[in-house]
Amino acid sequence: MNSLFYNQSYLSKCIVIHILTFIVCWNTYAQDNTSNLSGYVVNSEGDPVAGIDLAIRPVILQGGYERGLREPFSSWSKTTTDKDGAFKLTEISPGTSRIVILPELGSPYEIISIKIGDITVHSTAFRANHPTWFGKPTFSIDPGQTVENVIVNVQDARMRISGRVLIDDGTPLTNTEINLTVYNRDRGTFLFFFSSGGSGGHSGRMVTTDAQGYFVSYAPNDEEEYCVSVIYKGIFAKSTWFKLKNGQRKDNLKIQLRGIKEKIKQQEERQKSKQDMWSVNPNNKHAYKKIECNSWGDARMKAKAENAYLLIVDNQEEQKWIEARFTERAFFWIGLKAPENGKTWMWNDGSVVEYTNWHQDDIPTNIFSSDLDIPIALLYANKKWFPIKEKSPFEPFVKYAIIEKDEYK
Repeated sequence: MNSLFYNQSYLSKCIVIHILTFIVCWNTYAQDNTSNLSGYVVNSEGDPVAGIDLAIRPVILQGGYERGLREPFSSWSKTTTDKDGAFKLTEISPGTSRIVILPELGSPYEIISIKIGDITVHSTAFRANHPTWFGKPTFSIDPGQTVENVIVNVQDARMRISGRVLIDDGTPLTNTEINLTVYNRDRGTFLFFFSSGGSGGHSGRMVTTDAQGYFVSYAPNDEEEYCVSVIYKGIFAKSTWFKLKNGQRKDNLKIQLRGIKEKIKQQEERQKSKQDMWSVNPNNKHAYKKIECNSWGDARMKAKAENAYLLIVDNQEEQKWIEARFTERAFFWIGLKAPENGKTWMWNDGSVVEYTNWHQDDIPTNIFSSDLDIPIALLYANKKWFPIKEKSPFEPFVKYAIIEKDEYK
């Protein structure tokens, strides 16, 4: 039996995750553009597991990282295993996908491997000391194909806390980044009842809820009392304390963010008001403003609609003013694209680039003559200039641009 594992490589300054994508190709023809996949779900002893809700999660992969969903949750292919553990997922759209158990972050089971033919793909996502967001089997099926006798091997979920985040009306907060903190305390000593006694701690991080609003934390690892808090857009909510024994799970926790709709409305109004405001640079009398955009081209069109243009930085003085004015940790498109190899760098208004502020010491060496039409952005932290190619892992994060007017009227 051939086995494929997901590997990690660690660099001195960052961790580069290489996600192995398993491609399943069958050389048969079919009229339908969608595909089907069927098989069985079994546990580690090989016994069938009934009543498991399975789904095909259509994902976007860029540079080995998952960058989002190809389709909304409502259109995912879903099914439930029968008494024999059998399942059939139909109308699977072409593209990279993942088999998941629903709810993704709240199921009592975890997928540990998937066997297709003679090949078994093992997941490292649920092994001790492995990140849960890495190492999940990802595959692609040729359009119109039917894949049978797939074996999905599962195990009971390990010690954890999972639950669902709800907004005012009970609607789940889906596919949203939240600040999740797990508190722990040990009441095994009477000293705990004094303000300076007892023991406890907390672990917090940013997590993203799944397509049904669930979250999961594997922070608990001992027999203690726990409590969970969630912060989203300044709204805070906290669960009651509960006790977990070693190896025990706490599932179906519900945390409701009350007043979040009004808070979001107020923030959107403030953001719109802020974006409508121009800032004037006293040194050159030019006016500048941040705008939202979907791409460099979209930003340029929106700039023209306001009788403006994408940012042109003429000198270090202007660069420093931009850095002081636009302090958000965000990427910003500017009015510059990479020229063909050997040609002069020019701003999009046709003027020659005389001042530069590259992220590297010189003009990026990774721009070649074949790499045409590469827009330049300001880096989110230091506002250095940085080329962002199409399908770059940074591209989805560039949501803003800075536009400029010679005179504000």
